[in-house]
Amino acid sequence: MNRLGRRRFLTAIGAGTTALAGCSALPSNGDDEPELDDDAIARAIREREAPSVPATNPLSVPSSAIEDHRTAARETLERVPPELSVPNGAVTEKLREQRARVADTLDSSAEGAPVERLATWRDRRGDAVNVRRAYEAASGDADRGAYRDRCDEVRAERAAVGADLEYRAPEPVAATVGFATIESLLDTARGRLDPRSPFPEEPAAAVFDVGDRWEAVETAGIETADARRLRDAFVDATDDTPWRSHLVATSHHLGHSLQMTRDRVEEYVDAEASVLDADAATEPPTRHLFRQASDGVHWRTERAARARDRHDHATTVIELGRGLVAAETLDRIVAEIESGDYRTELTEETIQSAHASAVSAVEDAVETTPQPLAVALATPAIQVVSGLRRRLDASRSRVTPERLQPRLDYVVRYARVVPTATAFVADRLAVET
Repeated sequence: MNRLGRRRFLTAIGAGTTALAGCSALPSNGDDEPELDDDAIARAIREREAPSVPATNPLSVPSSAIEDHRTAARETLERVPPELSVPNGAVTEKLREQRARVADTLDSSAEGAPVERLATWRDRRGDAVNVRRAYEAASGDADRGAYRDRCDEVRAERAAVGADLEYRAPEPVAATVGFATIESLLDTARGRLDPRSPFPEEPAAAVFDVGDRWEAVETAGIETADARRLRDAFVDATDDTPWRSHLVATSHHLGHSLQMTRDRVEEYVDAEASVLDADAATEPPTRHLFRQASDGVHWRTERAARARDRHDHATTVIELGRGLVAAETLDRIVAEIESGDYRTELTEETIQSAHASAVSAVEDAVETTPQPLAVALATPAIQVVSGLRRRLDASRSRVTPERLQPRLDYVVRYARVVPTATAFVADRLAVET
């Protein structure tokens, strides 16, 4: 079948909207393979501002929440002397270094939207717990029984909060985006309470493992408390309609839509680029672009299924929406590659151009109405660009040009689908009157 003639996902599922436009042709690759200046590429990416993403989460962070975290973190760290000393000299040195590092973070502010700043302070509290409990283990004061009791206590607290979600909000989009954040906190807490390794049998011989185990359970408790805090503040501010049943019904409709869309690209999901009818399929940039698109559909489908199994109804809606974006993106990318329109040339200029296009595409996508939903669907693309900058700051060698450019190209194509997909999901969330 001619890929360029395939119907787009909105048409295929009867949305009654215009088919999504394909991507424009890009320059073809040259025969030469010039040396790339990694430093110049890294500098150019750092010099460009990260995408400007509006703070659209409908959840409000209580004014006292961040200060509560800051105070608790400092009180926890104060239980560890700055000039601590334990029987093992090497452990003493490492604990002093860790305490100093954590103390420095507690004196700095957190960046980002209110929900992001709250997350930063949760992490800082967890770091303080880690140092304190490792110090106790090194001093011979580790208490396995207290650890087990705390695990049981946090599990019960997390279950209680999760069982009491009615998804009350002024309207369905707010319920979806706001409660997806709460569900995410509870799911992360659940994962922390299921450690891959048990509490050490000999705590004094594994003091940093003790710190890690305590950090996991206490952070789970902090996440659970924040989930309750955010839920209560949201419900108290709105005291509106419960949307649980509506989100369940919407997720069923979206699940059907995603399955129909995925059926159209099924042969390309979780596949190698060799399935493509294109000479460029052997080129590294093409392979990496295709695999990112192919894996994206598989991964989003799996995430939606797991969210549904957990009865995380808001998260299910968002992951299904992202799955629709991913499936349509794969369809477009296959068409672009098979038509010979995807560039495989790698130069400093093409990589810098790909980065600039990715930033612009994300910024355009998140301007779509309703913005909270658009930002939620665009988040995978936002995370790629933000993660790239962090990796470059950590180590330039961790990003290779052959992978970097296709990754940015994928962001552009994913982000371009977000506006129409946002409108589609919002239409399914709308209440008939």
